Amino acid sequence: MSNISNLNGTLVIGALKVPVRNVTDSILDRNTVDVIQKRFPISVEEIFECLDAVADHDTIGVPVSYTHLTLPTKA
Repeated sequence: MSNISNLNGTLVIGALKVPVRNVTDSILDRNTVDVIQKRFPISVEEIFECLDAVADHDTIGVPVSYTHLTLPTKA
């Protein structure tokens, strides 16, 4: 069960309402799980829930033509 909720239009996770985007930004910065857990009071499972939520959220409404790589063909 997900601990992610919406707080004034911002996705948050955990009892202390950590912004999900802050967690995923830390992942994109290539921080280790230990570093992320020291910075944010969340579990390893919640870190992956953040990643899953953003991946799901960012693909909603994306046209199919933008989801696949298309290679140019010779004319």
